[in-house]
Amino acid sequence: MPDIHRADPARVRAGQRFLFDTNVWLDLYYPSPQPSQPRWSADHAAVFRAIKQAGAEVVFNVIVLSELVNAVARREFHIFRRQHNIDPRDFKRRFRDTPAFEAVKRKLRLIQSQILPQVRVVSLPTLKLPAVLEQFDQRDVDVNDAVLARCAEAEGCILLTSDADMGKVDTPIEVWTANPRLLSRAN
Repeated sequence: MPDIHRADPARVRAGQRFLFDTNVWLDLYYPSPQPSQPRWSADHAAVFRAIKQAGAEVVFNVIVLSELVNAVARREFHIFRRQHNIDPRDFKRRFRDTPAFEAVKRKLRLIQSQILPQVRVVSLPTLKLPAVLEQFDQRDVDVNDAVLARCAEAEGCILLTSDADMGKVDTPIEVWTANPRLLSRAN
């Protein structure tokens, strides 16, 4: 089980390593126009500033990149489909070949150009897929969440997230959060 703590910039120290869940990157670089938890965004930003000031490190991997790209594209598609009254299943057929999708790709390139200079990109560790799938099957853990937790463990990182489901992973990692539901699972 993870060791869960409040996301507190005062706890950041030089030499610490962090892996940010996709929800944190979205808060920092692509916030929702109607954030459901604006306090979490402020906490994430404060921790990120403290990391940079302390000289701690943030790592980034392809799982986070993939989730980030998909989340931004999905958000933009929902806006597009409401404006054009199209079926939610028509993402590939009616959205990807439009000027609106080209704008999404420009946004993503901008977001990536802001993130990548501030992180160290790491490869995915070798994972024991049966263990990941067991978490999905027996603990109702999202596969990407299980993989992300294993990545944090392999890289010796603190995971910064607002995803309450991270409290269900069986990986022995330190998790920082501003989410009260996840904090309620703290030791």
